[in-house]
Amino acid sequence: MTETADQESTVVAEQVSPATAFSLVAHETRVEILEALRAADGGPLSFGEIRETVEVDDPGHCHYHVDRLTNRFVRKSNEGYRLSPAGWQLVGAVVSGGLTASLSPETVSAAGSCSECDGSLVARLRASGVTVECAACSHVQTDPDLPPGILMDWPRAEIPRVVGRYLRRWEVDAAHGFCPNCDGRVDRVVSIPTDPTAPDWFDGDGVDAVVVTECQRCGCWWHAAVPIAALAEPSVVAFHHEHGIDLREHPWWTLDHLEIGTANVTENPRRVTVPMELGGERRTFVFDGSFEFVDEYRAQK
Repeated sequence: MTETADQESTVVAEQVSPATAFSLVAHETRVEILEALRAADGGPLSFGEIRETVEVDDPGHCHYHVDRLTNRFVRKSNEGYRLSPAGWQLVGAVVSGGLTASLSPETVSAAGSCSECDGSLVARLRASGVTVECAACSHVQTDPDLPPGILMDWPRAEIPRVVGRYLRRWEVDAAHGFCPNCDGRVDRVVSIPTDPTAPDWFDGDGVDAVVVTECQRCGCWWHAAVPIAALAEPSVVAFHHEHGIDLREHPWWTLDHLEIGTANVTENPRRVTVPMELGGERRTFVFDGSFEFVDEYRAQK
């Protein structure tokens, strides 16, 4: 990132307030109109096709609701009505299940072993997310909240792997500078227990440094152990690929070579080194205090 957070933005102007935007869709018929357009691949649909789909007898009543959506969530052209980018975002939030659904309690086996006792892992579904933990000692590997829709259409046995992909996407988005929650700009810092930015719970026990990511727009934040966050770095991905490991298919808790707590932080300027070893080859990846990649070192055993 080359711009500072306090620089004035001149390219984005708020056209409607959040309260107004919500009021535009606060009616069952308008939601049905958006859903009709989504089902039609975004459009175009004529007014008559929309009215027939949502089953509104009164043309004036239907026109009123279509007009309320037009320009913000729907665009009108000679061919008919289409979803706008804002409309696609809105229907995406609805069909993701994040606003409308919850997960049913269930437990499935998960690949990998417990980082504390080497016991077997399970994935426990709860209303708003999935907890991957040890079946023997209950040590939690990860505990994310997530939109229920991401697990739709996947076999139950695939749930842990899908959760791993979802978490990996958050780190990849952050590495590109975007918040996966609102697409806002994020800041990332490497934090040690004595830093003011360190999470309240972080005392260095078992994890010597964490990467804290925070969105400047919506305030969403999360943390990850340094080796886990490093798995989104292209050079780290390539290292695994060279040794036959596709990180898209392997959640971090299945990577036996991943050593949590081995990152080393030095100061002036802050640097964090992350050693990894695969197939007898050892590499050390170096990041700066904002967790931007700096360099890598190779060493053969």
